Amino acid sequence: MVDLVQTYEKAGMLMAPEELPDHLCVVLEFASTQPPKLAIEFMGEMAHILTAVFSALVQRGSPYAAPVAAVLELCGQRVQAVAIVADEAMDDVWQEPEAFDGCSTKGQSKPGEAQPIHFVRKTAAPIDTAPATSASVFAKGPGAQGARI
Repeated sequence: MVDLVQTYEKAGMLMAPEELPDHLCVVLEFASTQPPKLAIEFMGEMAHILTAVFSALVQRGSPYAAPVAAVLELCGQRVQAVAIVADEAMDDVWQEPEAFDGCSTKGQSKPGEAQPIHFVRKTAAPIDTAPATSASVFAKGPGAQGARI
């Protein structure tokens, strides 16, 4: 896209920021301002794209296939429909892999059905109610279990 805009600018064709450089109307307008030899070379570089567009339009039975065929013909390209290979669905291409290989259903008695949630409470640690004295701190050692400071 950047190269295309630079090609237009070198030839003196400035585009508005909202215009797309690869829009067919813009491409054709640029080609129409060039000498025939350069226009044919320029459009020849895009022949594979135009052939794909032509083929898709023919497949849909669109009357717009004729103008695209005319452009290909003017560029000296052979006009023929080619097989269109459908792209993978975008959802399939960008799908994240399943985290942890579906571990949420492993070990369940009835996978696919609602499962009860079980809350497991931790038992409270025994509270040392003895008053803290310097002797008890030293006896147990600093950082020892149950030590008070």
